[in-house]
Amino acid sequence: MPRLRALVADACSPCLAVPRGASACCVSYAYAKRMIDVLDRCYADEYGCKFTSVIPTNIYGPHDNFSIQGGHVIPGLIHKAYIAKRDGTDLNIW
Repeated sequence: MPRLRALVADACSPCLAVPRGASACCVSYAYAKRMIDVLDRCYADEYGCKFTSVIPTNIYGPHDNFSIQGGHVIPGLIHKAYIAKRDGTDLNIW
């Protein structure tokens, strides 16, 4: 591997790149989230069990896109829950 190669994570090789924007204290947390997929693959190889893990990201916050139509999933669900509670209506996910 070339020393100066730009490491960018993609769907095929998420564990090769250093987590973007991660400070020293958060790198181990970011790698631990990535290792969940590796663990799933190990269980599949060892025991024939096929798992899929859902790993929510930490990208939502005060300045995120809470749009129900075009926002991220978690912020959109938060917005839907807020509206349902405010209006006293059912929370419809789909």
